[in-house]
Amino acid sequence: MRECIYFDSAAAMSARSEILDSFKEYTLRYPANPEALHSAGVEAAMAIKRAGEDITTALIGSFGDDYALTWSSSATEAISMAFMFPYFKGKVILTTDSEHPAMQYAVERSVFCEASTSSGVVRKVSVNSDGLVDLEMFEAKLDSDVAVVAVHHVQNETGALQDLCELRRIINRKAPDAIFIVDTVQSIAKLAIPWQEAKINIAFIGGHKVGAPSGGALISNFYGNSKLRTAFRNHLSNLRSPEHYIGRPDTAICMALADAVVYAESTPLGKTELLGKVAHLNKVLRAKFADLAEKMNLKILMPVPADSATPYIVTVLIPTFQSEILVRMLADKGVMVSAGSACEASNSKPSQALIAIAGSEKSARSVLRVSFSCKSQINEVEQFISKLTQVLIEY
Repeated sequence: MRECIYFDSAAAMSARSEILDSFKEYTLRYPANPEALHSAGVEAAMAIKRAGEDITTALIGSFGDDYALTWSSSATEAISMAFMFPYFKGKVILTTDSEHPAMQYAVERSVFCEASTSSGVVRKVSVNSDGLVDLEMFEAKLDSDVAVVAVHHVQNETGALQDLCELRRIINRKAPDAIFIVDTVQSIAKLAIPWQEAKINIAFIGGHKVGAPSGGALISNFYGNSKLRTAFRNHLSNLRSPEHYIGRPDTAICMALADAVVYAESTPLGKTELLGKVAHLNKVLRAKFADLAEKMNLKILMPVPADSATPYIVTVLIPTFQSEILVRMLADKGVMVSAGSACEASNSKPSQALIAIAGSEKSARSVLRVSFSCKSQINEVEQFISKLTQVLIEY
């Protein structure tokens, strides 16, 4: 890719150079199929097992041994794997209308039971204009019939950061037996995740979101429900063999993904320092948007407040300017941002998440998403605002 200002890391983050070096080394060191019976295959399988343990320990610390990790080719595949669990068939699932498409479609597929004349039910909760889950509606739609609650931690288009502990408190009151599934793809290795406090049952990792070259994983813990834990693990195992719904894990990709997570979570230059840097970029960008609005006499809105969002994402609304056009014009000037989710870029209608924060479908077409990574720099923020100013003048 030619040199550019890359502010679309929520869609895909460039891999860390040190992780790429390790990936090459692992590819050469572990060429064998980890399912092979010979010693090279066993060695590769053991390396994959250690990589999974490294991830859970880095993310969850001393409680890591309580969590099981299952590899996938991507976060999307991991989400599909979870919702293929036969236990979910025909059940009532509570989710929001602002989930990532991978979650939305997996939920819809999950509730239909081919072996039964009846289908499950999907109950959807709205998000407010600040992108946060409507807690009153969440509680009103939650009851003992709900078997699964599926929500995001960080909304991928708006950056809204949900209070998982509060959601868990409501679940404990209204549906204590419900399985709590959380889309953590935008928060893993970036933000603190309340694994124990929120009693998250199933969560997901995407390699492209943490600085790894590829890969994904599913993390699960059923907190003492041994029957459900065993059934879920058997389900995941069956997806590979004998059913072959998913491919075998690649040793080098698994190990590189583990290195990326461990680096972000456990090194002095990892998550804490990076979070401070990104928070500063976020603050500066928000201030510069306000200055730009005053300078050009424009209405520029940031619907999701900084204290309700991940610092890695700033979502801005510039009324009367179509974001898809702005994205292309900025790209021509070497700046890469997004008009929403890259996974739904071809969809002619804005997502419900964008409509919620913008107030209408028309206004949602004026939303830009700026997202940072470990490589983002303060001078790039300044250059971005300069380029955006030019684009708004030329529009």
